[in-house]
Amino acid sequence: MPPKKIIKLLPNQGKLTQFMRKETIESEDDINNNKQVNERDADSESETENDDSQTEKIRKIRKFQKKWLTLYSWLRLENEGNDDEFMYCHVCTDHKKVNGMNKISKNKNFQHSTLTRHVKSADHKLAISAPCLKENMDFCQKKQTTKYDDAIKTLLACVDWLVSENLPLSKFKSLIDLLHELGLDNIAILKSFSNINYESEFSASEFLDSLSKVADTHLNESLSASPMVTVMSDESTDISNTKRLVIYAQVISDEMKPSTLYVNNMECTDATGKGIAASLLNEFQQRGVPASKIMSMGSDGASAMTGKQNGAAAMMQRQNPHMVNVHCVAHRLALCTSQAASKNSHLQAHQQILTDLFYYFKGSSKRQSKLKEIQNILDDPCLAIKEIHSVRWLSYFTALSTVQRTLDSLLTYLGEADGNKDPKAAGLRKKIANESFISITYMMMDAMAPVTILSQFFQTENVDLALVKVKIDLCLSDLEKIKGMGSHHLQALKEELDVQTGFFKGHSIKKTNLNLKKLTEEFIDTLKENIIARFPSSDLISAFSILALRPISFLSNEELSSFGEGEIDTLCKFYGERRTVEWSDEEGSHRNSSEAVISAEETKEEWNLLKRVVLAEHYPRNCFWKLWNLIVTYHKEQFPNLIVLAQLALTSAVHTAGCERGFSMQNQILTKLRNRLTVDTQGKLMSVKMCTLGRKDLIQRALGVWKTEKKRRLFSLREGPSGSSKSVS
Repeated sequence: MPPKKIIKLLPNQGKLTQFMRKETIESEDDINNNKQVNERDADSESETENDDSQTEKIRKIRKFQKKWLTLYSWLRLENEGNDDEFMYCHVCTDHKKVNGMNKISKNKNFQHSTLTRHVKSADHKLAISAPCLKENMDFCQKKQTTKYDDAIKTLLACVDWLVSENLPLSKFKSLIDLLHELGLDNIAILKSFSNINYESEFSASEFLDSLSKVADTHLNESLSASPMVTVMSDESTDISNTKRLVIYAQVISDEMKPSTLYVNNMECTDATGKGIAASLLNEFQQRGVPASKIMSMGSDGASAMTGKQNGAAAMMQRQNPHMVNVHCVAHRLALCTSQAASKNSHLQAHQQILTDLFYYFKGSSKRQSKLKEIQNILDDPCLAIKEIHSVRWLSYFTALSTVQRTLDSLLTYLGEADGNKDPKAAGLRKKIANESFISITYMMMDAMAPVTILSQFFQTENVDLALVKVKIDLCLSDLEKIKGMGSHHLQALKEELDVQTGFFKGHSIKKTNLNLKKLTEEFIDTLKENIIARFPSSDLISAFSILALRPISFLSNEELSSFGEGEIDTLCKFYGERRTVEWSDEEGSHRNSSEAVISAEETKEEWNLLKRVVLAEHYPRNCFWKLWNLIVTYHKEQFPNLIVLAQLALTSAVHTAGCERGFSMQNQILTKLRNRLTVDTQGKLMSVKMCTLGRKDLIQRALGVWKTEKKRRLFSLREGPSGSSKSVS
C-alpha cells in the first residue's frame, strides 16, 4: 500500500473549518490584519525617517550636469550657480504644457532619470511634434488657398480676355460654362460648393473693378515716377451723342525711355478752353501730378485748345509759364495738304468726284459685285472704293490710290451702266473719262506719296526728334522733283494716256485744256510753302533734335566746337530764364511766374563737354533715348542740366495720334448694340485694355485687390463631406 500524500497548505489558504466558522474567522482575521497594519505603520514611520535623512544627504550632493544641455536641446538652466537654480523644458513651456518640467514648476530634481522620463512623457512628445503639425496644417491650408487663388485668377483672366476682345460681360457665364465643359482643372474646385461659383454678371463686374483699380494704380505710379509729364487731349462725340474728352500722358522712366499712357476718356460737360483746362488740371491733380510738373501740352490745334487768350493751353500756362503748347505735327501736315488743294478749283472738283464714286457704289451690293467681276476679268486689284474722311489723315491718299489702281475697271463698268441707261453712271463717266481727271489722279499719286510717308512717320508712338527735320527736308526734296514731271506715275501717264488719239487703256477720253505742268507746279509750291511755314526750324521741337548728337562723327574740331550752339541758346532762352505770365479777367489783373528750369551758363559748359565725351566713348547714337540712357548711367553728375533738357525732349507732345487711337478704341467698345454703357464703365474697359502692365502681373495684383475689397466666402468656407460648404470656426 503506497504511502499517503502529505498536502501542504499555503499560509493564506483557508481550512475547511473556517467555512463552518465564518464569522469567527472573519473577526480573528480583522484582529490579525489590524495588528499587521499597526506593525507596518510603525515600520514605515521608521523607514520614512531614515529615507528623509538619506534624501537630504543625497540632495546636498546632486548638481546639474552641463553635458545634459548638449544631450537634450530642449533643456534650459535658469539662475545658474545660484541656490535657486532650476531646469525646465523650453518646448513644453512655449506650448504651455502643464507638467513638472514647465518653467513655472522650477524643477530642481537634477537627476538624469527625470530627463529620460520627461522625454517619454506624452506632453513633451506633443510639444515636440506641434511645429511639424502646424507646418503640415499651414501647407495644407496654403495648398487649398492656392487652388482657390488659381480659380479666381482664371476668372480674372476670362474678364480680361472679354475686355481685350471688345465682348460684353454678359458673355462671362457662357465662357465659364464652356471652360467647365472642357474640363479645366483650375476652376473645377468651384463646382464643389453649392452656393459659390462667381459666374454671374455681377461677379464679372467685380472682377472688372479689380482689374481697373490695378490699371489705375499702375498709371498713377508711372505718373509719379516720371520727373515731368506731357498732356495730350482731344475732343470727340461718341455714338450716343455724348461729348468726350480723351486724355493721354507722355512720361519717361529712370532709364530715359519714353512711353505714352492712356489716362481717361471723360464726359466733357464744358467744351470751352476754360472748361477743358479745368478738367485736365483736376484729373492730374487727383492723380498726384501738380501743374508745375506738366511741361508740355499737345492738341489738334483747335481754337478751344490753342487760343492765345482763352484756349486750354493758355489757361494751363497761367499755372506753369514754362509749359509749351505743341500743335500736333500730323494735324499740321494734314492742314498743309488740304489748304494747298483748296486754292485750286481743279483739285477741289477732283476730290468731289472721288466722294461721288464712293457713295455711288456704297448703296448697292449689285454694283459692287459687278465691279468686282470686271476687276477679276481685267486682272485689276479687287478693291472697294474708299471714302475720304475729313478727320483721317491718310484717307485721301487711300481713296485716290484705289481709284488709280482700278481706273480701267471703273471706266468699263460705268460704260456698261451708261449703256443700260443708268443716269448716275452716265454722269460719273463724263466726269471720269476726261483728260483732266486722269491726269490729276496720276499727278496726285506722286505728290501725295512723300506727304503720306511723312504723315506715317509722325504717327509713330515715340517720334525720334532728331529725324523730324530730316524727314521734312526729304519730303520737300521729293516734292521738288515732281515739278520736273519725271516722277513714277507721271511717266506711267505718258505711256497709258494717248492725248493725240484721246484713248486711255482702250477707253475713249474727252480732251481738256488742262495745263498739267502749271497745275503741278502751283500745287507743289503752295504745299511746300505751307510745310515750311508750319514746321519752322527755329522752334523748341527742332532745337531739341540737336541733343541726339547724330553728325558729330563727321565734323572737324572747329565744326564740333560750334555744333549745336544756336539750338542750345534757343533752349536756354526759354528754360534757363524766369518766365512770367500776365492775364486779366472779370476779377482783375493777375500774374504768375516760374523759376528757371535749368542754369543757362552751366548748360552751355556741359554741352561743350558732352560732345567730346560722347565722341570719345563711341556711344551709339542711332536711338535718342538709348544714348541718354548711357549718359545718365555713367555721367549723371556731370550733365544735370542737359539731362533735364533730354527729359523735356523725350516727353514733348510731338503728335496726338494716341488720342485718335483712343477714339477708335472708344468706337470699338461703344457700338450700336452696347450704346447704353455708362461713361464710368467704358472708362474701366478702356483702362484695362490699354494698361501697359503685363497680363500676368495685372491678374496677380487684381487678385489681391479682389480679396481685400470685402470678405470673400470662398476663403472663409471649407468643403463639407457631401460637397456642401461649411463654415470654418
